[in-house]
Amino acid sequence: MVDAAKFCSSCGKGVTLQDDDIKFSPPDDNHHLKLFIGEKKEHYYIRKWSKGLNSWNWAAFFFSLFLLGYRKMYKPILSILGIFIFIDLIIAILGIDNAIFDNALGLTVSCTLGICGNNLYRLHALQRIRELREKNLTKSELFLEEIQLSGGPSWR
Repeated sequence: MVDAAKFCSSCGKGVTLQDDDIKFSPPDDNHHLKLFIGEKKEHYYIRKWSKGLNSWNWAAFFFSLFLLGYRKMYKPILSILGIFIFIDLIIAILGIDNAIFDNALGLTVSCTLGICGNNLYRLHALQRIRELREKNLTKSELFLEEIQLSGGPSWR
């Protein structure tokens, strides 16, 4: 057996690594999550996630769509806006006063993101890390840099 021969920890296939290739064993999701979140808020989110799936987030309650944009969660923004537009179209067709429905929908979105926002961000982070892992980046520094660039806030 050659010294450079290794086996994939996931599938068991033989893999030959060069000195500059990725050398981490099974991925440390906690370390990758911290890189994804960014230094400024890593302790906040890790602490919140350790409490359970749902924990209250005041910023998500008050700044719902803005916080999603700040944390680069663009698909949920588009989904929420699509729901708002769809409901507004139906209400306009039916000729109903839309102020009550818009306020109720806004409050529903705020409460839902206030309760589930931290978990939604965790799921988003794990999904992005999984996608980057599936890209099969060959250098560990490149992989870690991609995690940092794809995570964190939209502006620093």
